[in-house]
Amino acid sequence: MISCDDVLFFVDVVKAGSFNKAAVALNTTQATISRRIQSLEEATQQQLLIRNSRGFTLSQAGNELYAKFEGLGKILQNDLSSILSNKRELKGTLNIAIFSAFMHKVLLPHIHEFTYKHPQVKVIVRIINKSVDLIRDKFDLVISPMLPNSEIARVKVIFKTKLKLYCSEDYIKTYGKPQTLEELKEHHLLKHFADAGTPVEYYMAKHEDLTTEEQLIAFPGALYIRDTIFGNLVTQAGHYISLGIPEFVNEEVVAGRMIEVLPEYSFSDLSLYLIRCGSASNPAEREFIRFMENVIKSWKK
Repeated sequence: MISCDDVLFFVDVVKAGSFNKAAVALNTTQATISRRIQSLEEATQQQLLIRNSRGFTLSQAGNELYAKFEGLGKILQNDLSSILSNKRELKGTLNIAIFSAFMHKVLLPHIHEFTYKHPQVKVIVRIINKSVDLIRDKFDLVISPMLPNSEIARVKVIFKTKLKLYCSEDYIKTYGKPQTLEELKEHHLLKHFADAGTPVEYYMAKHEDLTTEEQLIAFPGALYIRDTIFGNLVTQAGHYISLGIPEFVNEEVVAGRMIEVLPEYSFSDLSLYLIRCGSASNPAEREFIRFMENVIKSWKK
């Protein structure tokens, strides 16, 4: 009788390309591989692999068998995962703090996919624009551009970019468009708060040619904001130049609602962090992390 397990083993060996690689991939020995292949050949009464000094090639019968069952392992694995997933329906509550611009531009179009798939998981989202304390505020996950103070938090960079300057067409019509860093000092800039609540007065201007010396410049302005999305709206109103995240304002730039100022410069590096306490022991938490990473991967494309 032909063993289905031997057929799957045969497919894995062929995919590996050699007995040695197959032994490593399958965590077994070359002797075991030879024995299993021989057992399958005896059951089919056909030679499947033609051994040679470099490993093996497939016989005609081997080619036919491989072609028929190449995708069987993946199908079985997917079906099994689906069955196990249905038996272990996720339940519980996730408390998540998410940076406002990231939520609006990246997660918002997709978060329903997670909640529809896992209706027994209550997802509580709090929009943030400052540092939070995971333990004090009882958050399971935090997505933020600010690093945590806690030493027990686990941190992973999920996104990196450089901030750029933007204004609107109405701003240019009314106030003109600065062409140099020196001219920038004569314009109206929307300013931001640092994590600790301190107004940010200086930014490091970096030229894109990477050869020009970096310049620490003071941004003029009297209006300060903390929320990035609100900052974009203020910019589009036509009276301020502001810093923006290029990937998050692309839609506005394409539509002409925001125009890049001094495109040869960036004014600060920015990273977004996935922050959690220790390992993700909650199955719902692990599943949400996987979901979010897939969303980010698709969004970056």
